[in-house]
Amino acid sequence: MVRGADHPGAEAVSAASWIVRCAVTNRPLVHALRQELDGGEAEAIALAVEISDSLLLMDERLGRDTARHFGIRYTGVVGVLIEAKHKGYVQAIQPLLDALRDLAGFHISAALYRRVLQDEEEI
Repeated sequence: MVRGADHPGAEAVSAASWIVRCAVTNRPLVHALRQELDGGEAEAIALAVEISDSLLLMDERLGRDTARHFGIRYTGVVGVLIEAKHKGYVQAIQPLLDALRDLAGFHISAALYRRVLQDEEEI
């Protein structure tokens, strides 16, 4: 949050009582993972290894493959949106996907976009 303090949602994240900041203790694992992953992905995976019954939020393919290798449960932003719709937090996924893609530069393949909207009966 220090480097992202000026980003949208930063204040809400900082104030959220359910978010707990944890430091990774297995630094050698982080170092090994950084051979293929960026620092944030490496630390997130190493922390998920340390914390039992974790659910990792990871969108990058290599990060997801690495999480799978370690037996870590994971989901991505699209999975979070689907779950939010199923729980009634959002009514439709399409406008959120469009905003992520068009405004935030989030990459989602055309095939995944279509499949999600078809599965959720939005097209």
